Amino acid sequence: MLLILNKNKQLAAVLGLILALAIIALLLAPPITKSLVNLAYQSNAPLWQSVFQQRHVLGPAAYQEKALGTLRDAGLLALALALTLVWVLWDSPEERLSLKTLSWPRVNARNLAVVGTGALALLSIRGTVPYLLPLLCALVTLLARDPAPASAAEGEAKGKAFTRFNRLLDLLLDRRVSITLVILMTLATFLVKFPLADFDKLVFFDDYPTIYTITVKGWEMLKEGGIFGWDPALMGGYYTVSDVSHNEIFFMLPFMPLGPRVAFHAMILFFYVLFPLLIYAYAKLRFGSERTALLALWIGFFTVFSFFDNMLYWGMVNSFIGMNLMVVNLILFELMRRGKPYASLGLIIALTLTLYAAGGFFVYSLAFIGLGLLWHWDRKLVVRLAFVMAAAFLVSLTYTYTLLRYPDYFIQSDEIYAPQALPLSEIITQSVQALPRVTTPQFWLLGKPVRYQGVFVVSLPILAALAWGLLSRRRAYDAPGKSPVAEFIVLATLVMLTTLVVSPSVDMFVSRIRFVLPVFMALIYASWLSQEKRIHPAPLLIVLTILLTTRPSRLLEPIRHQPSLRAYQPQLLDQIDALDSELILLESMGRYNLATEGPGTTAIHESLVHMEPYFPFETNKRYLANNQEGYHHSLYRRNFITSGAFRGRLLPDWPVEEIEGFLLQWGIKHLVLWSDISKGYFGGNPNFRLLWEDSPWAIYEFPQAEPGHAILSQGEAEIQVEGYFQQT
Repeated sequence: MLLILNKNKQLAAVLGLILALAIIALLLAPPITKSLVNLAYQSNAPLWQSVFQQRHVLGPAAYQEKALGTLRDAGLLALALALTLVWVLWDSPEERLSLKTLSWPRVNARNLAVVGTGALALLSIRGTVPYLLPLLCALVTLLARDPAPASAAEGEAKGKAFTRFNRLLDLLLDRRVSITLVILMTLATFLVKFPLADFDKLVFFDDYPTIYTITVKGWEMLKEGGIFGWDPALMGGYYTVSDVSHNEIFFMLPFMPLGPRVAFHAMILFFYVLFPLLIYAYAKLRFGSERTALLALWIGFFTVFSFFDNMLYWGMVNSFIGMNLMVVNLILFELMRRGKPYASLGLIIALTLTLYAAGGFFVYSLAFIGLGLLWHWDRKLVVRLAFVMAAAFLVSLTYTYTLLRYPDYFIQSDEIYAPQALPLSEIITQSVQALPRVTTPQFWLLGKPVRYQGVFVVSLPILAALAWGLLSRRRAYDAPGKSPVAEFIVLATLVMLTTLVVSPSVDMFVSRIRFVLPVFMALIYASWLSQEKRIHPAPLLIVLTILLTTRPSRLLEPIRHQPSLRAYQPQLLDQIDALDSELILLESMGRYNLATEGPGTTAIHESLVHMEPYFPFETNKRYLANNQEGYHHSLYRRNFITSGAFRGRLLPDWPVEEIEGFLLQWGIKHLVLWSDISKGYFGGNPNFRLLWEDSPWAIYEFPQAEPGHAILSQGEAEIQVEGYFQQT
């Protein structure tokens, strides 16, 4: 009966049957599977004894759950294969259900790239069914007839293959449709992470408190007539510029009428929506193809997802703004290279803002612009670029002056208390030893610290196919020396090699450059996908698999917010306000090991938030504490305790006399602690008295100290704070 129906009815019938079977299996499989597993578990047959080897440790429930998981994975695989096969048969030139549509693909660089990339992705994500499904679809679809005909006659016979697929793709690649959908989807995904109801609350997760409080301080300093100043609230007072305290107030200013909290969220939202649009603009400028640019737009949208799993999830707002500005710098450089008026002025402003947002992305921008100059050599452009660099340096002197005058104030590593400048041989040795980070298949796509390096490794067949096409001129590219694709492959390769460098002396600049890889990979993917007018589903699904693998696993988890720090820890703040000390030692909260100069490891705070910067805003005290995880990039790291560590070593490794001398020097009478290491160290000393405790927090008193007095090696002085720029 099914064979005499027309094709669309066949499709509907088959899809309905498959989905009905899937629903029945979903409902009936769990109870049936549990019963069968329980019967087999109770059996003494040799077969089941070999299967249930751990029955003396594991009960039947554990085996039932394992069997259900295996059955669920197998069902998903079967469902994906069945639906894909039906789709391939339906989207063929045959009028009736037929297997004639299936054929082996031609052996060429493009198809080899698909097979190679699929194999590497399979190797890297084995056992992860949700990421495997699109790839299975791609491999099955790969067996369908090639949409690129070898002759006109063959093209007439095969011209209808994948017509519905390409018709839908053409609709999505309409400029108005694509831009509208991408903007709406970026807004929707942002509001999942940051619900509108939370816009007027404090972000209470990881680095967000640091970025927010630095921005608010920047607003206060700007009102007093400066950009950077002396912050007495943390670390016992320090130059904010020496810690590379990024000044997001420049980017929050347009939103300030909304109030600082809402403005902070609006600023992040603006750059979040802007990113895929910038990728689109740069791709259109470089490739000159609307279709390629729109593919880059969609890939840029998925890239924002991947940033939401690390940069934005962990609160690296400054790096994300720097990433946006880096793309702006590349756009302006291309416009300047083409002789567009005012491009040079725009690049001066953009470079300066990039420096204020994130110093690392300022360095990356300079490097990519320099490489672009070498790629498109023009003597006239050298003079214009020299002027742009000099002007950007002069405009940013408010920032660079202090760093240039006091270079020792800035320290590269925020994990090692006293990092050493390694010789080149040691850098090479450590870099080689760290290669398993990107050479171990299971880390290629799923290892979060090396996620983007993994994307590059998995995409090597695609890069090789593109390079082969350039060298053999089998594709409609420019000359190899002028092709934007060749340039992006070179840049991505150089970035990849840079990410392999291991050295504390360049940690800050190397650690963030991995985030640049998706930008160039998005442009490379877009070029690869748009090689033919009719896109074969296999390459698109391969790219989709890679993008889904870098998609955030926490997409549907809103970022934690709190109305205030006092709402989160009311009793702790009440106790602090009642203390008679103005300067208090507050143990900073870290999540990685800071005992880098001795044995043992530091404690991990359970809250996953650096709430230290919020304390000065909601209490009447100043704090001897860091404002972010680690030792931060400042010589003032010597003045605080983090996670049970002091100056690179665990507290128990320090003689009590030295710690007491440090507290006496600063006049620290009260200590607010949370780690068991610190509480055990001070709680076991009779010179310290426990005043209050509510796990994990505790407040200790050191009666010998005199609050308000700082004893120096050359005398005594009293510092009166009158503002960010006035100290007596």
